[in-house]
Formats: sequence, C-alpha cells, structure tokens
Amino acid sequence: MINFKIGMIGCGKLGAPCGNVFMEAGHDVIGLDPNPHPDAKYPMVQSTADMLKDRDIVFIAVPTPHEPEYGGEKPTTHLPSRGFDLDIVRRVFDDIHAAGKVLSQSDDWQWPAVVLISTVLPGTCRNELELQNYPFEVVYNPYLIAMGSVEWDM
Repeated sequence: MINFKIGMIGCGKLGAPCGNVFMEAGHDVIGLDPNPHPDAKYPMVQSTADMLKDRDIVFIAVPTPHEPEYGGEKPTTHLPSRGFDLDIVRRVFDDIHAAGKVLSQSDDWQWPAVVLISTVLPGTCRNELELQNYPFEVVYNPYLIAMGSVEWDM
C-alpha cells in the first residue's frame, strides 16, 4: 500500500473524521484549524506554510455557509437558485498560493494536490477556482456522507 502525507485544512465535523480515517488507514496526517473538533486524532500545525512543507495531498474541508432556508429541511424548488458562500474557501486557496510561492523558492519543494471536499455546487472548481490559475492541481471530491456518521460512511 502507498502511504501518503495528507493535510486537512478544516478539522471540524467533516475534516476531523475524514483525517481520522486516513490516519487509521496508515497515512501521515496533520491538520490546520484554529478550533479543531475534539475528535481529531492527528496533530495540528499552526500555519499554512507548515501544512504545505511536505504534504502530497491537502484536503480542504472548511465551512461553506448557506442561507437558512436552503438547509434541506424543506423543499427549495420554489426559491431562487443560490450557491454557497465561498469566502472561506477562496481565503484558504489564496493562503495556499501565498505560502506555496514562498516555499517554491526551495529547489526540493513541490506543490501538493489540493482537494476540495467542502460542499459547493457543481462547477464551482471549474467556474470559480480554476479561473485563478493557481500553480497547483485543484480537485473537487464531493463526499456523499451524513453528518454524524462520516467515518462509517467513508
């Protein structure tokens, strides 16, 4: 089995259990979150640069808030189509880009793949993030899980 060095940016109700599953599968996992979920079983780092130093893959599991009426409790077909708030996602991508530009001055450093697992609408990576021409690979991997059973669902 290939073991990867994985980073989790956003270690809350989605990122913490995902990182735990990766760690239990034998991967080297670290996290970055100012308020990690208490169930996160892997070490935390303090900066984006520390996260990127030697990771193969960095998963982003940060909040993407939505209007309360779009929470899924009631049908929304009568409401106008609305996306999720991407401010935190954009900030994380910009932080990765800025930290990586500094690290890339070293000859032996390479960009990790960056995988967005936060909830966003289809086309968000293509229409929002890839247009920024980041120098790293951007992948969207939707997680079809239920909150409260993330580890089991994975």
